[in-house]
Amino acid sequence: MPDGNLKVPSQVFRWFEKMKTNYENSVQSVLSRFEAYNIKQQQRLDQATAEHLSDLKAAHQNQISQQQQHISQLQNDIAHYKQQISEQQRTIEHLNRRYDTVMACLISEKSSTIDIENIIDDNEELADSYRSLADNDCSQVASATSDNTAKVQEQNTCKATPAIEESYLEALTHREHGQHSQALALFEQCAKENHIKAMGALGRAYFLGEGVTPDPVIGLAWLIRAAEHGLPQAIKRAEQYQTDDPKLYQQALEYIDNAFAICEIN
Repeated sequence: MPDGNLKVPSQVFRWFEKMKTNYENSVQSVLSRFEAYNIKQQQRLDQATAEHLSDLKAAHQNQISQQQQHISQLQNDIAHYKQQISEQQRTIEHLNRRYDTVMACLISEKSSTIDIENIIDDNEELADSYRSLADNDCSQVASATSDNTAKVQEQNTCKATPAIEESYLEALTHREHGQHSQALALFEQCAKENHIKAMGALGRAYFLGEGVTPDPVIGLAWLIRAAEHGLPQAIKRAEQYQTDDPKLYQQALEYIDNAFAICEIN
């Protein structure tokens, strides 16, 4: 075989070897770049994961902090409401004590008012007496005041004419209908004519402020006058005031001395 023919395969073989080497280098280069890219991507993924975990931890810590603040606020609110409830309970207890005091005063005042209102209650004995007075019959009545009113204790002869009795009954009608001013004027007219029950009714009017500004001094003065003329209810109340409120009783006596004339004995 000629030498030229032997050289051709050798060149082909070297060319093939060179191509093989270049291919292997190219593959290795691709693999290296892929490996580097893969490492870089893994690093980016690890960094993103670490950042996400850090964010989650921060969010979790923030949530825990907010919950702790909320719990602290709730505890403060509970303490505040407990204090409010305690203060309200003390206020309620204070109001209950005041209510009990006021109710006791009202009951006492109402009891006193009821006693005053009962001054002019009718009974058979008094009804017979006033019917006799309406017929112009004179009746002797004994004074029933205490030792402090001894200077005005005497037998009184009082007359109640039919006109005065009619005026008294008219006054009662006015009072029953709430017309206290008209009733007061008629009670005062009858009392000045020595109508005994009118004196008691006039005393009640001044005590309760029926048709007039309340004035217990004048009211008690008229009760004492009614007691002097023998009205049993007035006697009882006058004696009660003499014991329970001697200052008011003395003021009423002074008012009697200054404002009333002693009833003439016929």
